[in-house]
Amino acid sequence: MLERGIFGRSVQIFLTQPVEFTIAGIVAMTACILSAGILIGPALAGIVAMALRRSAGETVGIPDMLKGFERFTATIPIGLAVMAMVLVGSALLLVPGLLLGATYFMALPVCIDRDLSSGASMAEARRLALRELLPTVIIFTAALALGLAGLVLLIVGLCLTVPLATIALTLAYREASRESPREAVPSAG
Repeated sequence: MLERGIFGRSVQIFLTQPVEFTIAGIVAMTACILSAGILIGPALAGIVAMALRRSAGETVGIPDMLKGFERFTATIPIGLAVMAMVLVGSALLLVPGLLLGATYFMALPVCIDRDLSSGASMAEARRLALRELLPTVIIFTAALALGLAGLVLLIVGLCLTVPLATIALTLAYREASRESPREAVPSAG
């Protein structure tokens, strides 16, 4: 997974439509700040939807960033669960937070890409991550560091690094799902 240049490709994808991805970053950060983090799932899922479309060669637009809000009942619990696991795990020690985040970061891409419920998305994310745990942890840690690096430049930095990190994590999901045969997972219903 690492040898395929995920971060380089995420920069390339971002640069194909930098205005749209930057606006998506602004919308995501604004939604997260105004909601005290509650809307992190739908906000990031919009960037995931954009990254999935761009990685498939399609053009994205402003309406694509709202895709996460269209799947509100699935993306809210995923965002809150992953955020809580990373925060609690990191409070205990840094390693548990990174392991939990790496295990479940693919839940939003799974939810958006496959139209699954939050529970089914979390289960599928865990299955995909555990197949190659070490590369998954490294990618998650690097993407988290990239996102946190945006804090140095405050909101302006976050509006650029959060979309870049989210694109990278979405590409990691794409590769993991290509390498893994799909199991029968119940759809959202």
